[in-house]
Amino acid sequence: MPKYRLLLIWGASVVFILLLAGGCQNAAPGTTIPVVTQPNPLLTDTITLSAQESNPQPTEDINITQVPGTEITPPPPTDTSQPSQPGLTPSPGFTPTISTTPTKTRFALPTWTRIPSATPKISPTPTPPPAAMRILRPGPYSKITSPLSFEAGAVPGDDGLVLVDLIGEDGRTIIRQRLDFSEYIGRSIGIAPSLEFTISGVAETARLVLSSEDKFGRKMALASEELVLLSIGDNQFFQAGYQPAPYILKSPVQDEIIKGGILKVSGLARPVNLNPLIFELIDEKGQVLAAAQLKVALPGGDQSHTPFSIDIPYQVSIQTRVRLTVRQASDDRIPGTIALWSIAILLLP
Repeated sequence: MPKYRLLLIWGASVVFILLLAGGCQNAAPGTTIPVVTQPNPLLTDTITLSAQESNPQPTEDINITQVPGTEITPPPPTDTSQPSQPGLTPSPGFTPTISTTPTKTRFALPTWTRIPSATPKISPTPTPPPAAMRILRPGPYSKITSPLSFEAGAVPGDDGLVLVDLIGEDGRTIIRQRLDFSEYIGRSIGIAPSLEFTISGVAETARLVLSSEDKFGRKMALASEELVLLSIGDNQFFQAGYQPAPYILKSPVQDEIIKGGILKVSGLARPVNLNPLIFELIDEKGQVLAAAQLKVALPGGDQSHTPFSIDIPYQVSIQTRVRLTVRQASDDRIPGTIALWSIAILLLP
């Protein structure tokens, strides 16, 4: 009984295997039957692809093992028309882009071009400096009651004093003050003194004179202004305006040495009246060694001053220090000098 069962089982197994083999041979077209195939060592080819020879990096080998029944497609050839770049390994289907390094270009530095401005109007004379001595307030012919308070610009004399004189219409001195500014010798300063005065009538024309002197008592600079003094009433002020230097000496200059017996004087003048300019050479004793006069026209048009030139003969036997003064005298009822400027020079025979 066991033997028959064993034979029956073996026979059934044989029949099953035969049926299975027959079914595989009759399989439908397009059906893939997996087949396990061991590679044949004799049919194995090794193809080695290396990077470009110019590549400084180590060459990397690519091993491709051919399996029987398969086709190996080699990679496309490398385009050797372009120079190789260090560190760049081409891959199939990739074309490296070569970028050139830009070279430095030297550019010229920018230059500045001055833009011309509007054409300036040429003035015949430069802007004149202000007068060394000038009365700023009140202006000419202002009506003043006592006290007379005024503002002025001044340069103290060699003794540090600024001299203030109020002269009446008959030539008398109504009041005189000596203002000490010793700490400001040689400097231009502003002053604001006040003068108490009395007059006999209701009103009187007067002249306010501001001056300074050198150590020999010679006038260095002087300015003046006409006023109307009132014994009663209210003050009435007028504007003085800008007061340029009336006389500007170009030649000679301060402390210049002159020789030959002829002093050539040139400069600019803004006459304070129609009287001529008076030139004087005054020595340290107060004596006038030489003098001359010159009529100078009032400036016209856009001129501020009128040019002038004059030759002054002199005689000295030894070198002599003098003061050259330029001044004008009054042309009204009050006598005296109304404007003056001076410099010190040295005369040689």
